[in-house]
Amino acid sequence: MEAVGVALGLVPILVTVAKTCRSVSDKLDTLRHRDIVARRLWIKWKGLQARFRQDCIRLLRPALVDRCNEDCWDLLMSGILCEPRTASDMAIGINLQDLIEKHLEKVFGRENAKVCKEHLREISEVLDEVRQDLSKVEIMNQKVTSGRASLASEGASLALNKERHEKHLEDLRDWISDFSALIKACEDTSTAYEPRTLSIPVPSYICAVRDASTELYTMLEQAWSCKNVNHEGHHAGLLVTAKVDSEKAVHMDLSIAVHECGGAVPKATGLSSSRLLVNVRSVSITQPTDHQCGGRNLTITKNGPLKQYCSNVSVSSPLGIHLTQVQSICCWLLGQATKGYWGYLGPGNTYRHEFFRQVNGLSSVEVPLTQALKFVSMGHQIKLAHLLAQTVLQFNSTPWLRPGWRLKDFSVPAIVTGAQASNNHAKYDFATVHVNKALPDHRTGIHAAKGAQIDALEELGELLGVRNWSLCNLGIALIELACQKPIAEMRTVAHSDDVVTARKIVKTMKTPFGFRYCSIIRRCLFNDFVPDVVDLKEPQLQAAVYNEVVKPLEGMIADFEMMSLSMAA
Repeated sequence: MEAVGVALGLVPILVTVAKTCRSVSDKLDTLRHRDIVARRLWIKWKGLQARFRQDCIRLLRPALVDRCNEDCWDLLMSGILCEPRTASDMAIGINLQDLIEKHLEKVFGRENAKVCKEHLREISEVLDEVRQDLSKVEIMNQKVTSGRASLASEGASLALNKERHEKHLEDLRDWISDFSALIKACEDTSTAYEPRTLSIPVPSYICAVRDASTELYTMLEQAWSCKNVNHEGHHAGLLVTAKVDSEKAVHMDLSIAVHECGGAVPKATGLSSSRLLVNVRSVSITQPTDHQCGGRNLTITKNGPLKQYCSNVSVSSPLGIHLTQVQSICCWLLGQATKGYWGYLGPGNTYRHEFFRQVNGLSSVEVPLTQALKFVSMGHQIKLAHLLAQTVLQFNSTPWLRPGWRLKDFSVPAIVTGAQASNNHAKYDFATVHVNKALPDHRTGIHAAKGAQIDALEELGELLGVRNWSLCNLGIALIELACQKPIAEMRTVAHSDDVVTARKIVKTMKTPFGFRYCSIIRRCLFNDFVPDVVDLKEPQLQAAVYNEVVKPLEGMIADFEMMSLSMAA
């Protein structure tokens, strides 16, 4: 009997050991085939997301047929059915909650509409949870797609969490299946609409400015020289509102700051009271009939009205001196400050860059945009948001905008003097925004360690699940503009990263511009535009950002101006 008792006691132990061995074997198998497992998990996630997105478009599109600027998916992800109605939404006339609720009641009936709304809320929360849970799987899948091998540590994490990932996906599949069945049982097929497609191409002036500004900085960096021993550094500030005229010449305002030894302005700020104000006219030397932009042949268009920047800008301007022939470009430009035409750089592959004196000079005092945030009015907030979005699209992949750019890289001129700029009555020209870049110091041979900086940024991006740093930092900048303070001042946890802080803030963020603004921030933070496209050099992502960030912000400016006029009347 004792033997039987011992045998019966060993059975549960043996069963447990067998289960443990099987679990360990499964985890080792996952570790060996981690790339395949990561790819399949990510494909399942994308399939579920696409399925739910199509259901939402099919359900909500009839309610928004007269509001072509609204995106059904954006509405859901912004929490329109969860957030309370804001005063700004009512003032601007964007009472979309009532519109959607009435549509759901029409399709489902009052009681079933409540059930549908509850499903939408829960699924949107589950989607967000699963997306964060699969952030490391996404990074592994990106590496496999780009031909790189994933790390063993990533495989170990996947092996330990595979069952949890599959459970979350299964729960999400059940939620979406129930929601699809609910729609299928109640929807009115006569009101079904096709999903909206992106129809507005990226304007060609954006591509023209990107090409010309890249070539300008490359030539200026190579040719820059200064023999004045009293100058300890130089910064170039490019006005972000560059223009393209009807002759396909690109006009760019350039501010070159000269830092003198022992000056009152710190070198690290990139700002100085001693500045050269230059208008650069980049003339195309190829004169193409069309300009390539995002894989399309587009006619050059003007980016707004083109004012007369310089004293004698004309097609027949003399070439003058090639600036690479002078021993000190800095000293030469300072000596020619009273003349209208200073010389040229190039020609490069596409442009010849002609330097003119700016007739309308700017304030000699400039401050980082982060320092002027608390003085930004509501009207300028949305205009700056639109300007930054267009700047990211226009200057991405150029030397002017580093991948890890922040709002402190931009500056605005102060309308008042330096003594007044620090008090609460300071005023700034928010229509004039420069992006600042240090010029090389060839005397000391000091150059920025660009490669090391980019590697560190990529490593941090993989750790935090950042798909595109330029767009992510755009989302952070939009939060800073709306809250009128740097993101570092909004941290609730010491030593928290700015990206983590921004993702927490956007979940519960309330702005005067309503849910559409928050939706744009969310999409920028997560680069939720085109599946599996993370590089802003790709035409698909450029078109998506233009249509889903730049154009909506442009529409919000028009809405705000209309509201201001109606209130003034």
